[in-house]
Amino acid sequence: MATETALEADLAAFLGSDPEVMGNPYPLYDRLRETAPVYWHEAAPAHFVTTYDHVLWALQNADKIGQGGYQRGSRAEAILRSLSEADQVLLREVWDFEAHYVSRNDGEEHDRLRRIAHRAFTPRRIKLLEGSVQRFVDELLAPWQEGGTVDVITELGMKLPTMVICDMLSVPAEDRERVRNWADTISRNRGGSDVDALRAGHRAIQEFRAYVGELVEKLRAEGDGTELALTLLEAAEDGERLTEEELVAMFVILLFAGSETTTNLIGNGLRQLMLHRDQWERLCAEPELVDSAVEELLRYDPPVQFLLKLAEADVELGGKQVRKGETVILSLGAANRDPEQFPDPHRLDIARKPNRHLALGFGPHFCLGNALARLEGQIVFRELSQRWPNLRLAVEPDELAWHGNAMLRGLRELPIDLGGPART
Repeated sequence: MATETALEADLAAFLGSDPEVMGNPYPLYDRLRETAPVYWHEAAPAHFVTTYDHVLWALQNADKIGQGGYQRGSRAEAILRSLSEADQVLLREVWDFEAHYVSRNDGEEHDRLRRIAHRAFTPRRIKLLEGSVQRFVDELLAPWQEGGTVDVITELGMKLPTMVICDMLSVPAEDRERVRNWADTISRNRGGSDVDALRAGHRAIQEFRAYVGELVEKLRAEGDGTELALTLLEAAEDGERLTEEELVAMFVILLFAGSETTTNLIGNGLRQLMLHRDQWERLCAEPELVDSAVEELLRYDPPVQFLLKLAEADVELGGKQVRKGETVILSLGAANRDPEQFPDPHRLDIARKPNRHLALGFGPHFCLGNALARLEGQIVFRELSQRWPNLRLAVEPDELAWHGNAMLRGLRELPIDLGGPART
């Protein structure tokens, strides 16, 4: 009983984004996996799933464990009950808009929206982006040439993905900071469980929607924009039929999701390389390992720690009965440290192979922007390791502050001492 009480308290602290637990949730994941791999967390209320096989099965079976966990089910209902009537209205308005996201849908609706969204991330388009990503990285790193101390999050991790996705969607350069601020505010909303974050997130979504609506109208009127922006506009007029609300939501989710994942990959990944100096030095000496290094950083400390799902039918998972309508939380962070799948899972090994991690999901909802996030990570880690091999944390590790969202777990800042001028 004491062990179960401690698990309840620690898991509640993590889902509540307690900074201490967020700093290193992996011991908690281990305890859950060993004690109750499918754990009913009463405070959520939801089933918290921590083994690789169970998470993978759920990701592959969207007809049984679907995407509705954000707006429906036991956790969503509990959050609604905890809010005032006015805040319930705000949360429902957020949910109504998010219901248009490709990531919130299943079945035919998901397939239709995903076909359209996929136009942003075809292999040809990603290949063409390599030059512009490199150009943006060079631009951001140019002020660092003489060395000194920099904050990698605010000066690189937050700026790069925003620059890339804004450029893809014809967002003017002068609007990038506003887009990033909206995305950051939206990401802090923990599904309505934090009232202040909910209100700020609701306001940010309204402003973001209005901005994107104006952008869409401008692009449509002028007939001028990037290939991707014009392709999405055409999708609102051809046989695929995007409604106007879906079109705006498509721009919003691409701008939002296109920023957050890469920011956390860069910040979490560089922090881990600084804490595992032997792996950083190996990357500096063997830059050809950058691709596998990015995969290992995704596995070891993923940008998205868990996914909220909904049981669409009664199912048995890990010997536990999961009832239709109950929320299921799939812990990607825990699955990626499962010793049944990854030998010595708590060891960072940038040459690890095979590495079938689940950091970017799997199955029908596999991350649409996975190739772009990987490309951005590969270029960043290659350039940093080759230009500044002596860089180090400029503060003690326990001084680093975490973003206020356990699901999109990332650093607020990452001060780095570059260790001297850039190598040429």
